[in-house]
Amino acid sequence: SKDELVAGLKRGVEAGVGAVLLVGGDVERSREALRLARDEDVREVGMKVVCCVGVHPAEALGWDGETEKELEEMVKDPLCAAIGECGLSYRDGTPPVEVQKWVFTRQAALAARHSLPLLLHQRGPSKHDLLSLLPPPSYPTSVIHCFTGRPEDLAHYLSLGLNVSFSGYLATSIKGLPLRHGMSKTNLKPYLTQLLVETDAPFMKPDLYTAAAAPDDYDNEEDQPQTIPNPASGRD
Repeated sequence: SKDELVAGLKRGVEAGVGAVLLVGGDVERSREALRLARDEDVREVGMKVVCCVGVHPAEALGWDGETEKELEEMVKDPLCAAIGECGLSYRDGTPPVEVQKWVFTRQAALAARHSLPLLLHQRGPSKHDLLSLLPPPSYPTSVIHCFTGRPEDLAHYLSLGLNVSFSGYLATSIKGLPLRHGMSKTNLKPYLTQLLVETDAPFMKPDLYTAAAAPDDYDNEEDQPQTIPNPASGRD
């Protein structure tokens, strides 16, 4: 709800978070993200709040003749900062590969037309297809969102000039351990300007806490903006 968002943003301000991106996953959620970014109560919190609009690969079957038209209108708003969350997810139960690829190419073209970054979702063995469909001119502004893959894939993305963002997954004690271990053996210094942190709230809540947040901040089962210090310092 809006009240929950405002409360979460206020906690984020107290923790030093300066900006939040509200993420769309289909047309309806994109509309809602834009509406909240415009909302007066949200803007009075004192944090920069923008949104991205798009269709998540898990929602690709919902793409129809009106989807692109609606997204095209939304991106005209200056509070729309990117296209996404979009990409490819080759996992059981996700839409057919060819459908996902078509929907992703339409969104990549939309981003190119409006000179907007892409917030990219990549899961399963889809990296090769994602890179083959992603126009190279978009690499410097695109972000591989919530990276949970192999260190060698991380190095490959960075070498191509893509930006990579880490969520609280990196600061989970068990699931994030292989990635933290691999990163500790990878020379990331040449790519520091391409590395980002995010919450992916309300998902990917970390469990490796730092002194940067009060214990009460972690009572909620959902991730919150104030947990950003944890993925930023969760590397072994």
